Amino acid sequence: MRAIGVTDLLVYTNDCDDGTDALLAVLANHVILNHIIQDVPQGVSPQWQALKAAWWHPLRRAASSDSGAARTRA
Repeated sequence: MRAIGVTDLLVYTNDCDDGTDALLAVLANHVILNHIIQDVPQGVSPQWQALKAAWWHPLRRAASSDSGAARTRA
């Protein structure tokens, strides 16, 4: 991922029973990505919960402000 410019990847999961959590845990242990298991209450959209959580996550908050500058130069 770093070869294409991706430095940090947040992956949120919930209610996995297919082994996805185990695979993502291995990748997280090798610092390939950041895996966050979320507990979503019944009747709440897991996608919106993950989006809200990602918005306040330190990695998103520390994202380079240079990306906006690059878009304005293009």
